[in-house]
Amino acid sequence: MKTILYKIVFLALMFITTAAFAQPPAGARPPPPPPSLMTWEQAVTMMEAAEQYTNENGWAMSIRIVDQNNNILMIHRLNGVNPFTINVTEMKTIAVTGSKMSSAQYAQKLAAGEIEEIEGAANFGGGVPVYLGGQMIGAIAASGGSPAQDEEVAIAGVMAIGASSNGDR
Repeated sequence: MKTILYKIVFLALMFITTAAFAQPPAGARPPPPPPSLMTWEQAVTMMEAAEQYTNENGWAMSIRIVDQNNNILMIHRLNGVNPFTINVTEMKTIAVTGSKMSSAQYAQKLAAGEIEEIEGAANFGGGVPVYLGGQMIGAIAASGGSPAQDEEVAIAGVMAIGASSNGDR
């Protein structure tokens, strides 16, 4: 009986010691994320263009703009749109920033088994990357219409700053 108790105590001490050594030093902070490549002014211009496009078409949408690290720059939920669409725009930007392609392209490649699933990512259209100078500086996603309508809105935002959604610029 004592032998079993000693083994349990020994294993517990080993676990505690291992867990203690696996921790970062006290007061240590993780390194900061890379700086945002998208400016506030670019995000404002994109949002204004995307909102104008939704209004011209009579669509109620939510629009989310993030930098290349999926850090939020702007979120707008326009009048008459379901509040859940905000969550959907987040899922779309997760797909875009994680895959470096549109959420529709991500969904196609995922369905074909060509790529691994990204946790929390949407597998339908409506989110697009923002490429400027050949570098992805962020993403924009819309939700509230069909995936094709959502993508149209997002692309209107991208075009407003002279960027591309496919890495060509």
